[in-house]
Amino acid sequence: MRHHLASILILIGALACVPGGRDISELDTSNPELAEETSALAQTFNEAADRFGVPRDVLKAIAYRETQFVDLKGDVDFDGQPASYGHVALRGAELDRAAEMLGRTAAEIQADAGLLIEAAAALLSSYGAQIPDADRANISAWAPAIAKYGELSAEFRAGYVSDVLRVVKKGRVVKLEDGSTIVIRPGDLDSLGEFATTASGLGAGNSVWRPSPNYNSRSGSGVELVVIHSCEGNYGGCVGWLRNTQAQASAHYVVKEDGAEIAQLVDENSRAWHVAAAYRPRLNENMLPGRSGQSVNTFSVGIEHAGFASQRSWSEGLLASSVDLVRGITERHGIPRDRYHVVSHGQLQPESRTDPGPNWPWSNYLERIQGTPEPPPPPPPGDGKFFVTGNFDGIGGTDWSWFAPWTHDFIVMTSDGDGTWTDHHTPTTNWGEWSEMARHFSTGDYNGDGKTDWSWYAFWTNDFIVMLSNGDGTWSEVHNDTSDWGNWADGRHFQTGDFDGDAKTDWSWYAPWTNDFIVMLSNGDGTYKQIHNDTSSWGNWSDAKFTNTGDFDGDGATDWAWVAPGSNEFVAMLSARDGSYFEVRSSADWGDWSKGASNFAVGDFDGNKIADWSWYAPWTDDFIVMLGSGDGTFAEKHNSTAGWGNWAGGRHFSSGDFDGDGDWDWSWYAYWTNDFIVMLSNGDGSYREVHNDTARFGNWGDGKHFRTGDFDANGTLDWSWYAPWTNDHLVFLSDGNGAFLDVHNDTSGWGKF
Repeated sequence: MRHHLASILILIGALACVPGGRDISELDTSNPELAEETSALAQTFNEAADRFGVPRDVLKAIAYRETQFVDLKGDVDFDGQPASYGHVALRGAELDRAAEMLGRTAAEIQADAGLLIEAAAALLSSYGAQIPDADRANISAWAPAIAKYGELSAEFRAGYVSDVLRVVKKGRVVKLEDGSTIVIRPGDLDSLGEFATTASGLGAGNSVWRPSPNYNSRSGSGVELVVIHSCEGNYGGCVGWLRNTQAQASAHYVVKEDGAEIAQLVDENSRAWHVAAAYRPRLNENMLPGRSGQSVNTFSVGIEHAGFASQRSWSEGLLASSVDLVRGITERHGIPRDRYHVVSHGQLQPESRTDPGPNWPWSNYLERIQGTPEPPPPPPPGDGKFFVTGNFDGIGGTDWSWFAPWTHDFIVMTSDGDGTWTDHHTPTTNWGEWSEMARHFSTGDYNGDGKTDWSWYAFWTNDFIVMLSNGDGTWSEVHNDTSDWGNWADGRHFQTGDFDGDAKTDWSWYAPWTNDFIVMLSNGDGTYKQIHNDTSSWGNWSDAKFTNTGDFDGDGATDWAWVAPGSNEFVAMLSARDGSYFEVRSSADWGDWSKGASNFAVGDFDGNKIADWSWYAPWTDDFIVMLGSGDGTFAEKHNSTAGWGNWAGGRHFSSGDFDGDGDWDWSWYAYWTNDFIVMLSNGDGSYREVHNDTARFGNWGDGKHFRTGDFDANGTLDWSWYAPWTNDHLVFLSDGNGAFLDVHNDTSGWGKF
């Protein structure tokens, strides 16, 4: 669900304290007063705040409190629930009012992340219209305006204001997924007046009774399942929505973002309305067959967790509270504490739900519920950055590279061909502030010599830098002055590929300010020539969905493909090998795939050297392979996934040629059976399964730095990952039959890898 969640009500002194749980984004709060913002998104927030006369840090703190700067796309957890959009979680009547303020339609606003930020700033400004000019720089003066944001019920407004102002009080340096930063500067706060209250002091296993009218009798049924949800919104909004008679939905419990409060909405002996589906045993390894066809709600307890299925991690406070809650529920009802009886909403309703999302830590979560001793405390979190694989020495086996900030080294780990590595160190002291401030990192063979190179943009010198590999773990720098490239660093749809078929990696990107699609063809020496494509005849392509690249006609040059949601067309842009394209359009009358489909990948699944597509259609439970015909059109091959369990809710999906036969395969981890499954392609769009028991892998499903590559240069794709609980870097060498041999590398000499 998507609504604004309010925090517990806290003392003013608590504003200076660190929040109890780990936040979604990777944080460095050591110097929020001096840290430099490197994200283009930060500039968008700053410009919107300045335009509408609201404090920059208040606007950012609201976004941080709402989404942790995740760009929401309108997902919901219950039908009829207002969908939230953008980094600021705008929805419902607020979205309509903000659109009117900007002279736009709601549809235009929700489709544009920048406009959504402007809309939030406009709303906040309107809510603070009564603040005297002399007080508008006073953060505390904005408390009443903050309280109105999200249209929360009165009981949650005080906590919401406290949460937002606590973020401003402390300040934050938030690292986004691309490594860039958004900074919320620490602010001085006056008394919060009516918004200051005393903390509840509730423990993780306790709850606050906030009754919902949305329930009915279980008609004598017992409880046999616990269903885990994510709200698709924040705590206050979630609780408020589920207590609204118009929602026609509820849950037994809602857990706050940091776990500091749990709301109980429905008695466990009553039937809450949290899953809109009948029970299908095949989605749960054929467990509880006697419940087939019954409403899941009849025999389950539902727990909502404040947050989003798309978020990258969950706070320790929330998880600890949820674990204690589930332990109590299972004890009271005699429910087994296993993966068949504590399940996800997405597992039971895969045609329309994915919550709590792929990053819910199921292995560790279930172990804690069971009371199993947890793994030994891991070493300090790895501080390495920019992990990437490639053939950096040109010899044949896949290598690793990464940056060690504690020594300021850029390290290349060249493969020894047996799952072990030789490390090569390059000092980066003369590279400027590249590790913190650079943007648009990518790899490719930019000079066509068979070795993988690096490229990145240094905005402080306006340089686009290509680091050509010397084959020995060192690099030769080539600088490109971008002063005549326009505002290219804020472009969109960046992709690399061999767009002219000359065996050298090129760049492409879209310049919205000139409506140009630009291909930067490599000259083979780290420099580029620009080819401009006027996109005025391409429709609203810049808002296209599922943009991807591949050689869709088999001519050796990389092409583009995308979905035009307005015309429901699948468009292949076939390269003319000179930086220009010609369009091939196909009807995308493939069901509701542009909205609900998942697990998209491009690869050569039938081994004919033509790129294909694959994706999952939850509404028919099909895994569909679109085999390229070589002319930009595709033939559909359907795979029923009825025997695959809840595979769409699996983790660590990857595609590649795991058996070396030239056809691309799939692999994924099924945490509910502790299986690592390789789906070997039959060459016709269908698959055969190979199961790997992961009992010997430890808690590998919660590992880090998962990568695939041909690490032993034998023509089959392998896996590698880092196990922090044993400080091992593990390489799983494929035996060509879908099984793997594990090779362990002790990383104790690698620093905080």
